[in-house]
Amino acid sequence: MRGGLSPNGNTFRKGTALRNKAWIHQKTRDVEKWGTKKAPWVVDWIEPNGKRRSKSLVAGKVNMSRAKHHALELHVQLSNGTYEGKQKKTWKQFRAKYNDLVLGEFSSLHKAAATLALSHFENFTKIFRLTDISDEFIDRYVKKLTKAKYSPATINKNLRYLKAALRKAERWDYIKRVPEMKMLRIPEKEKTFVNDEQFRAMYKACDVAHSPNIPNVSPEQYWRALLTFAYLTGWRISQILSLTWDNLDFKKARLLPQRYHQRKTRRTDTPSRSGHRTPQATFGIGDV
Repeated sequence: MRGGLSPNGNTFRKGTALRNKAWIHQKTRDVEKWGTKKAPWVVDWIEPNGKRRSKSLVAGKVNMSRAKHHALELHVQLSNGTYEGKQKKTWKQFRAKYNDLVLGEFSSLHKAAATLALSHFENFTKIFRLTDISDEFIDRYVKKLTKAKYSPATINKNLRYLKAALRKAERWDYIKRVPEMKMLRIPEKEKTFVNDEQFRAMYKACDVAHSPNIPNVSPEQYWRALLTFAYLTGWRISQILSLTWDNLDFKKARLLPQRYHQRKTRRTDTPSRSGHRTPQATFGIGDV
């Protein structure tokens, strides 16, 4: 057919269809095949992202009225900005794309932690479609974790990785918005440190190490160097293992972690907003 019906039931020409947010019609080929009384009614609408959607209903006056009602609801939702398209992406489809395009760029440690957190969410909630994830869904997930005696720190870590993934889903137009995720309060604990006696015990235990196998470096030497560096600097293990020769600044006799080394414009002699200074190690030329 050359035209259709707007939500209020008025006919319009084909050229004026886009003036309406939603409209109903019968397809020409269906009318030619079955006639106007038996041809199904179709509701068409244009989503905010420009994609055209349609829904087919069976023939008859009753379904014509249902089509008009559905078109009117869509017209109102699209006009006042309350329309929420029904996304068809499943959680597993999203995970496959996220793993390929996003997690593949992460470091091995970061990738492993993110994969573990997302898999835990998937197994714990039995999530199927992305659109099932709402504020209430997240609250129920957190409640289940709390009831299962997971620590607030573990719950917060899982939520951070989940939130990062859902932000990407929002950018890909898989969900309308990222649900609110309120982090749990972590009770303050007195920090504990490795004392001299404990360090000496670990240092001595390096004698029995049998890996890694590095040319010109014995496992004993590797672990003792790693333990000594970590003990004297307080750096995280990920920062130590990511070091390269580019992180050495021979002119200023200092060593910066990888993520700080990449930010060459950042000052390291002043505290950041959080009040922490950039961790760095100083050395003498004879040490290297």
